[in-house]
Amino acid sequence: GERIIAPERATTFASTPVCPVQAFSLSPHQIGLQFHFEATPETIRDFISGFEDELKEGGPTVQSAEAIREGLDTYGPECQQALFEILDQWEAHFPK
Repeated sequence: GERIIAPERATTFASTPVCPVQAFSLSPHQIGLQFHFEATPETIRDFISGFEDELKEGGPTVQSAEAIREGLDTYGPECQQALFEILDQWEAHFPK
């Protein structure tokens, strides 16, 4: 899979054992993400359709299409709410 390397002066604030840099910040106004936090259930369904073959190949960090679909109703609204909260907090750092 793809991985990012944070710039030297960046602060990593999200990681996993498989992907040591999931998100980083360079300043209160600059962040880098290795995931699509903005994804909606609709865009995820489109992703599944477009990458069905790759999902079938699997791997240590690849969920099946079925598992992703099952998680949409459970985690989709919660993830979108988390996105809005993060963006609201980030925006609060901008000068008005």
